[in-house]
Amino acid sequence: MRGQQSLFSDLFSEQQPAVRKQRPRNYFLPDRNEALLHRYYFHAEINRYRYDDCIAHLEKEFYLTAPRIIVVLSASVDQLSQIVNEKPTLPELSKKFPHFNWKSR
Repeated sequence: MRGQQSLFSDLFSEQQPAVRKQRPRNYFLPDRNEALLHRYYFHAEINRYRYDDCIAHLEKEFYLTAPRIIVVLSASVDQLSQIVNEKPTLPELSKKFPHFNWKSR
């Protein structure tokens, strides 16, 4: 039977995989958007990059296109202004998002 034998079939048990509940497709979007806003703040306010340079950095960091980043930033103006008013420090940003490099240029 086609596909019955595979190269690594001896590595896995013959048990049926457990059925997992699927998360909604956009489950992680709020977390991603929050991280994107904080990174934008970091590049714009702390590193003092120009707007187009900030967008270019965010494109590389989040694997998103520039138009999509602009849409996310535009839709989250209130949250972004709250971040700007709070003025988080580098240690606070590093504690909140430890997987990013928060060293300023």
